[in-house]
Amino acid sequence: MKKLLILAIVMLAGIVALHASSFDRIVGVGKDREKLTPQLLEARMRLLQDAQEFWLLRHPKAEGAPARCMKYWPLFESGSTSVTPRIDPFLLASVAFVESYCEADAQSPTGPRGLGQFSRASAKEEGLVIKTERRQIGTRVTRKARWVGTGKNRRLIPAVTKPVYGDVVVYDERLMPEKIIPAMARRFSRTIRLFGNRGDFAVQEYHDGMGRVLRVLSAAAGGSVNSSTAAAAIKRHGLSYASVYFGNTPYYRTGVYSALQRLPDFGKTYYPRVIKAWELLANFRKDPSSYAKRFALHRNRFDDRVAPSRMWTFFTPEQVEQLKFEDLAAIQEATRQATGSVTAERRLVPLPVPYAQYGLSPRLAGKSPIAERDPKNRQAYVASEPATVGLLIYIANEARLLAGRNFQAIEVNSLVRSEEYQGRLQGSNPNARTALPTHTIGKAFDLPLKGKSSAYRRDLLFILSDLESVGMLAFIPEGSQDTIHVVVHPEWEQFFTVVYQKATASR
Repeated sequence: MKKLLILAIVMLAGIVALHASSFDRIVGVGKDREKLTPQLLEARMRLLQDAQEFWLLRHPKAEGAPARCMKYWPLFESGSTSVTPRIDPFLLASVAFVESYCEADAQSPTGPRGLGQFSRASAKEEGLVIKTERRQIGTRVTRKARWVGTGKNRRLIPAVTKPVYGDVVVYDERLMPEKIIPAMARRFSRTIRLFGNRGDFAVQEYHDGMGRVLRVLSAAAGGSVNSSTAAAAIKRHGLSYASVYFGNTPYYRTGVYSALQRLPDFGKTYYPRVIKAWELLANFRKDPSSYAKRFALHRNRFDDRVAPSRMWTFFTPEQVEQLKFEDLAAIQEATRQATGSVTAERRLVPLPVPYAQYGLSPRLAGKSPIAERDPKNRQAYVASEPATVGLLIYIANEARLLAGRNFQAIEVNSLVRSEEYQGRLQGSNPNARTALPTHTIGKAFDLPLKGKSSAYRRDLLFILSDLESVGMLAFIPEGSQDTIHVVVHPEWEQFFTVVYQKATASR
């Protein structure tokens, strides 16, 4: 529970929604982002950086990335000293780690290439040369082959094809480390000066582009900010990327929130991702074996594929086999045993009632309800491990605090399942065909989004993302069913077990 030492814990007593129950709540999360202290801001950024480690190390190419980066270290050093202000070579190496895992010939499907993943436009801006030649790149059929005539005169007229020509790159300085690394240094030197010697915004600009970063700064400053006024605006408002990133919610500084949501792919977390890469490279230079151990922690433990979510690193196949509930009888027995200490291994607890008091709404009827394939025993499936139920209560409470009068109870349509029940779902539910059936070990719940208001979706995803960035959980959107699959992080199970105990203590 080391993360609990980083963020302060505050006791919220007498929460009206919980009828005088109380439980520990992590400050600085959700609605608390409206009043972050410098200490909390620093803690949140540190945790956000730590959360990026999984996304950096989950890919097999990450294993050899530091060694490849170190191969180019002399170029990173010379590039860093070739500009004013001087750029730290670790910055250049860290960006190359994030962009390409330091593969000089890396190519994105969208066009960027090389260590620094420069687009053609960026290459032109930094004076890099790309030469193309007009060459034949294929053929196209202008008339299909066809049979003509009859009897002995029947014959095949072959297809008519014509060559297809296109521009083929024959020389590309983006693929030359000795060219691209100085270009990266020049770009950072220029943008760091533009942002008033703030490297955080310069790093964000590298990925998001100048226009997007200026739109975020304009929202944060409350007025139009352009490249010539960015440094002054940052200084006047005391902005850092951490304060911009965390200092908003869907209900507070909504312009900043909206501008951040429009950033591409993982654009919002690019800066903390680069800082984490910096730490990993420094760790590798000091002790390569310790980096190898960290890489191993983030591997998919069930097969050789890239882990789609951090939850695939939470458990092992052996744990799933040991903890699974084989059939309905096993679930019913585990629930009946939950009369003493709820921390006992594998014991299940029912979702507390009345549900609305806890901000919850289990789907017990309609489309895709809990235990749709076993309605006779539905109530047995409205249960899960204490930590899992505690997390669900916690999410609902955070959503209630965030939305206030606009709060809508959090609907859940799947909690614990048996292995036998999971098998029945596999024919119609592709998400049930998984090597990691977290429902069958009481570690997961599903939150349906179909038919929900845009505000409900927005608020729920905001809370889930915020809690995930602290390390409390992992979640995966299941697009085919428009549902969110949520799993509590094992390091936080004790915390959420206590949340469950305290929230239900007055029952």
